[in-house]
Amino acid sequence: MKKYLAILVLTLLLFGCTGGGQPPAQPPSANQTPPPSANQTPPVTPPPKLSPFPMKIAYEMVQGTMQGGPQVNQTILITYWLEDEKNCSARASVLGLLTMQGASIGGQPYAKVTVYLDNGEIAVSNWQSESDLSFDTAKPQAMDIDFLLLMNYIFNSAGKNFMNDPIWNSTEPIILKEVNLFGSESNISIAKLSESTSGVVPCTEFNVAIKRTTSSEQLIACVARITDTNPLPYIVYLKPKGGEGGFSWNLESVEKAKSSIAKYPQCLSPVICPKVKTLTQEEWNACNQQGGSVESIRDSDNCITEYRCMSSEERAEMQIKGSQAPNCQVSQQLIDALAACWEQQKNANFDRDNNGCITGLTCQ
Repeated sequence: MKKYLAILVLTLLLFGCTGGGQPPAQPPSANQTPPPSANQTPPVTPPPKLSPFPMKIAYEMVQGTMQGGPQVNQTILITYWLEDEKNCSARASVLGLLTMQGASIGGQPYAKVTVYLDNGEIAVSNWQSESDLSFDTAKPQAMDIDFLLLMNYIFNSAGKNFMNDPIWNSTEPIILKEVNLFGSESNISIAKLSESTSGVVPCTEFNVAIKRTTSSEQLIACVARITDTNPLPYIVYLKPKGGEGGFSWNLESVEKAKSSIAKYPQCLSPVICPKVKTLTQEEWNACNQQGGSVESIRDSDNCITEYRCMSSEERAEMQIKGSQAPNCQVSQQLIDALAACWEQQKNANFDRDNNGCITGLTCQ
């Protein structure tokens, strides 16, 4: 027993448990990071990626109007403000406003917009007054056309994504069938042309050939390239091929600016309208021979539900209803005055009160 105690005491003394020794140095671990030397350069942290928003994008549109009379060119100013980045339905998006000056939109100058950044899909609300924007009452409406992202609108309607489509790097035309554009169903052929510097910003030109049941046309659409500082291929200019007739719009300016308008942010979902059978050429001709015109009938989502042959009086009533606030009345006197104006092959300018109701018109 004394022998074992002597061995235990000797062991404790040899390993320093009495306080007089140090533990042996351990070799550095293979995973242990050595301390930086005095001459070693610290790692560089990349700067945070700057957001391209807010963006203010302003257009001037020239549109020929033919409301029963000769064509008269009308200038409309269109402005988009893209300001608040959000996740809407788990998709990266930006919220903002749209305003149009010079158009008949019922005296309500603003609409809320949601742009989905993955495919450039855009949702637009009903027209609202500035005070309405502070509430969550905006309702998405179907669009006949998207001035800002027209090419995305066309491709999305055909189930494709213009943002990454091969058309960007190919001059071979692509044909998109049964596309809802300008309020009617069309077949569209698109081909890349060339790069252009004739607009406010450099852009890529595309030839857009549109074929409908009763008509066809060709347009030149020039869109901004997608870059690190520009996430959206917005329209720089759109014009008829050859520069004659039809409508066109041009980018007037693009800047990093906010609207300074108070608004409640709303994620809007795009409205998808069902396809509606268009009238044949024979049906159009029969309507015109009866002195009528073919008009599109819409529901509360602004979706076309049918195409109908209408008299001048029926068309005048529909025009007045669609050009004023929803709660306004339509008098027979105004209907007769507008129909008479069209019979004189003239165009009408509406007078409105503070509620956005049409109170009279000037025929010129």
